Amino acid sequence: MWITVDEVKDFTGINPQHLKLAVDDETRLTEIITDWISQSESLIKSYTHNTFPDGIDDAVKNVCLRLTANMVALAIER
Repeated sequence: MWITVDEVKDFTGINPQHLKLAVDDETRLTEIITDWISQSESLIKSYTHNTFPDGIDDAVKNVCLRLTANMVALAIER
């Protein structure tokens, strides 16, 4: 992954209760965020037509973090 689950948690402040999970269900929260990160990476690759064979620079990581954070925000608002 280009970014970590912890980076997403730190950036958004999300916790299990935000998604109506049990207070201590960090495992499920991690699974959900991991899926969103994967989706963000796929969207970036598709949009840029680039698989980034030479590695991921900080700008792309930043876009991935912000795109994932938007997914978090939308899920919290639902």
